[in-house]
Amino acid sequence: MSSPLPTAPVKEPEVQSDVPQRPVPPVDPEALAADPDLIFAHPDPWPDHLVAAAFAMLGRGHLGSRSRTYATSLGRRLPLRLYRGIAEAAGYYLLAPEASPAHRRAVRSWFDEIERLTYARLQIDRAFSESPNSAEPLARSRVPPV
Repeated sequence: MSSPLPTAPVKEPEVQSDVPQRPVPPVDPEALAADPDLIFAHPDPWPDHLVAAAFAMLGRGHLGSRSRTYATSLGRRLPLRLYRGIAEAAGYYLLAPEASPAHRRAVRSWFDEIERLTYARLQIDRAFSESPNSAEPLARSRVPPV
């Protein structure tokens, strides 16, 4: 009985380089304020000014009922190099004098979500890194309490 598997190596199809890539329009903080989802169309890694604008919309409560899902989406794609800045950004919006206690609790929960997801991604990245520092435990950044 012959083997059903081919004995000759199979050539993988080549990637077509003539396929046009979708152009990414430049995104500025004003455009992001008008359409918060524009940040997700921007290629990784996101520039710091877009992340700051997204944090501002979240921290000021401009997203309303979409805030939880927006925070989750940010946590899934936030550049890992910005992990330490999450708690600092949250602290800034938690100390806003005009924020009510309910708003502060909501802001804290949104930034906790971003921190939790980014920390998990950072741990995964470190686990598969060949860097000698990847075996050292990573101190977790904590969002300030309300």
